Amino acid sequence: MRFIISVFTTLVVVSTSVAQITISTANLDISEYHEKLLQIVSTQIIDHKTVTERKEWDWLKPELTKPVAITRRVAIHGKELWVSRDTTQSPAQEGQFAHVITPDAAYLIHKKSDAGKYTLIGHDTEWKNQQSYLNSIRLFSACKQLFQPNQVKEVLDTSNDVYEGRQTKRITIQTNYGAKLTAHIDRKTYQHIYSEEDKIPDMKAHSYIDGKMIRKTEYRSEGGRLWPTRHEDYMIKSDGKKQPMYEITFLEYAPYTPSADELNIEKQFGIKPIPHEARPASAMVKKSSVRPSYWWYLAGGVFLAFTVGLVLFARKRRATS
Repeated sequence: MRFIISVFTTLVVVSTSVAQITISTANLDISEYHEKLLQIVSTQIIDHKTVTERKEWDWLKPELTKPVAITRRVAIHGKELWVSRDTTQSPAQEGQFAHVITPDAAYLIHKKSDAGKYTLIGHDTEWKNQQSYLNSIRLFSACKQLFQPNQVKEVLDTSNDVYEGRQTKRITIQTNYGAKLTAHIDRKTYQHIYSEEDKIPDMKAHSYIDGKMIRKTEYRSEGGRLWPTRHEDYMIKSDGKKQPMYEITFLEYAPYTPSADELNIEKQFGIKPIPHEARPASAMVKKSSVRPSYWWYLAGGVFLAFTVGLVLFARKRRATS
């Protein structure tokens, strides 16, 4: 079963000569852009640990004002393997998901609460199902500090600016799907601060309509670095109503070197890595991204419904046992 998550920015994970997980940046002709993003990954994601609380809203049902899921997410990032675990906060819902990314493959794993064992739900290699593989990277909260726009048609403007008292570089982009995207990134580190698009998806019409898609990342300064503390995505519709999508609160973000056992899928979950053929030459390092569309927003809703359904099913089984 392939796993799908909604994407609003796209990260391309590639294999380097030393099989290190890294990113391929978008084709933006902006001074230092590529180097800065790769620096964030190497100095502030690899060999770091994050603990976050994630609130998700069912944005396909705007009448629901409360989040449909609140999860605790713990992630560790090695050079060749990243592991993220989701644990539902409610005591009555003990289902647990894990997400694993390697330079070649991505895994979605679920813990059977009644048996305490894990089962593999989805698996894809980067070259056979690139979109599924790319989407799995979106599950790692540390990547919210990276500015990676989708479908860049052209860069309209790049200039120095100030956003909420922070020295920023303002980037204005025209996308291939007709949206105008304006973003503020920290002028020194190039970490994402704020971005806004003037189009939102219309699921019924299978198109984009006027509105705003907002993404905000907040930070604290410590040790000469900016550490993410909070990230949120939300839409503002043409009638001015705000539709939350998800909100991430960073409870912990610190240097952390994973042990060999922590980076061993079989020891952690009792699941052996799926054998697959070697990476073909056609799937080597690439700079461009997969074309997103409204279908990836729909995919996010499907996955969210699937996840909630699994949790409710497990809860019902315990109640009747």
